[in-house]
Amino acid sequence: MTDSEKGAEQPLTEENATVVFKTDNISFGQALKNSSRIAGFAVLGTMFHPFYSIVNNIVLGHRGDVNALAGLGLGALTIGITALSIGICFAFGAATFMTQEFGRGDLRAIHVYMNRSLFLNTIMFVILFIPSLFVGHIFAALELEEGMAAYGAQYVHTVMPFLILELWNWSL
Repeated sequence: MTDSEKGAEQPLTEENATVVFKTDNISFGQALKNSSRIAGFAVLGTMFHPFYSIVNNIVLGHRGDVNALAGLGLGALTIGITALSIGICFAFGAATFMTQEFGRGDLRAIHVYMNRSLFLNTIMFVILFIPSLFVGHIFAALELEEGMAAYGAQYVHTVMPFLILELWNWSL
């Protein structure tokens, strides 16, 4: 059995801690490189959210249809309040267990909690997705302007299915 297999199968002990966590001092540059490699895709994905929001506003603003621009705002607000705020906070809460296990050095528990987090965030997404199916009726019950409500509902129906990827991203 290799040293890396030992570290993956059992909790870390004094003897095999150096296999998984290098105990020698590393330079700031090396630490930054390692952190960047891990965080690169998450940062890139997070940067695209404001970018596509800006592009949406520019494109719809040049169309001249105020209902489309208002619908974009309504849909983005609905997604932000109902799905992103609740879903990401839930994902952060589930992820705190992983950081604690990392501090303990128990890699197996990290993987267990990560899988649980992915599973629970999928269930949370389903719970958050169900009301989004009826968002057009909800907007109508609020007596919002019909054109704006239609665009808002269209935005929610277009964006909401992809938010599962965002929740999974915050689970890792």
